[in-house]
Amino acid sequence: MTHPVPPALRVLLDDPALLKIFSLLNSADHSVRLVGGVVRNVLMQRPVTDIDMATTHLPETVMEKARQAGLKVVPTGLAHGTVTLVIEGRSFEVTTLREDIETHGRHATVRFGHDFKHDALRRDFTINALYADADGHIYDYAEGLEDIEGKHVRFIGEARTRITEDYLRILRFFRFFSDYAEGPIDQAGLEACIAMRDGLGQLSRERIGSELVKILMSRRAHEVVQAMDKGGILALCLNHARDPDAFERLVQLAPEADAMTRLYALTNPDIEAVQALRKGLRLSNQQSALIEKINRALLLLDPLDDPVGRRHAAFRFGHEAALAALMLAASRTGGDCKQGTRHWLDEASADIRQVPLKSPFTGQHLLARGLQSGPQIGAIVGEAERLWIEEGLSGDPTIHNSQLERAVKHILD
Repeated sequence: MTHPVPPALRVLLDDPALLKIFSLLNSADHSVRLVGGVVRNVLMQRPVTDIDMATTHLPETVMEKARQAGLKVVPTGLAHGTVTLVIEGRSFEVTTLREDIETHGRHATVRFGHDFKHDALRRDFTINALYADADGHIYDYAEGLEDIEGKHVRFIGEARTRITEDYLRILRFFRFFSDYAEGPIDQAGLEACIAMRDGLGQLSRERIGSELVKILMSRRAHEVVQAMDKGGILALCLNHARDPDAFERLVQLAPEADAMTRLYALTNPDIEAVQALRKGLRLSNQQSALIEKINRALLLLDPLDDPVGRRHAAFRFGHEAALAALMLAASRTGGDCKQGTRHWLDEASADIRQVPLKSPFTGQHLLARGLQSGPQIGAIVGEAERLWIEEGLSGDPTIHNSQLERAVKHILD
């Protein structure tokens, strides 16, 4: 069923790159349409970041036509019918229509098809099963427009059937609800996710970790984290102690907190637990290193209202870790003192951002003074840095010389 052309979609369809793809793949016998997130986000007035298209052409035909037109072609997922076309540095994924023959909870056996409705009904949520043609007409096979209007996220057809096709849809259900829905969560979808939660064990830890990080950063994250915890789903994702209330306090006080800071609030890991999180969620080296730095920075924020401690944390572990530790420590006060207020957090954060990350002292300064190389050099530099931080991070070389002299005296006497 087609629907009138929304004005916002007309603007998108004037994109010269899209016009080129439509011209290339539309014919009397075959067609190509925008599909999924691009249509959803245009209709919901959200930013469009990726443009996916669905076509009746086989992937080999798409590649041949694109190459003949001088376009760069990347066979990103031929087994699933997906080809990426690159136009002036921009990527457009074009996927052949598919029909499920057999599903396995993680993978599906599919065949290529020609029916847009069949393709739509194998997708996850109604708001993700909308198509738009080159003229801007919307094709809705699953009442997606109604759910977009009502800002409602629900599975297409029977929820358990959709979940059985891919258990990652359990986590996607919570993420899409968090980012796109208003009002209460779809009860049928929630009950199906809880009932089938053990299917998450069939998924790779990479897929679970990637989706969970997105959930932690989603719009209504504190609500869905609570729902996932109550439904026994969060435990299957983390296999670690969890504190949804601490997570909620952090998000409410510091909504700018990044994913690793939010994960820290939810799990409060010690050094050993950081490694368990890294393995269980397949965190990157950079992500796990940040959590370890946050751990160490927190130790320097006691008492929380001591500016020297937070400056030490910033200098030793960097602005990112120190700011994360500050948000976490402030959120733990429960808002019953000034350190738990937004105004105090803004002032303390500004103080951290002003901390230089390069030391004014080096071992060369001491060697130039005639000191012999050895372990005392590092100790003296460390003591000088301590004085420099405690005395206000001066940029005056004269003060630096004084601090260095006192450090030498303290260490060598």
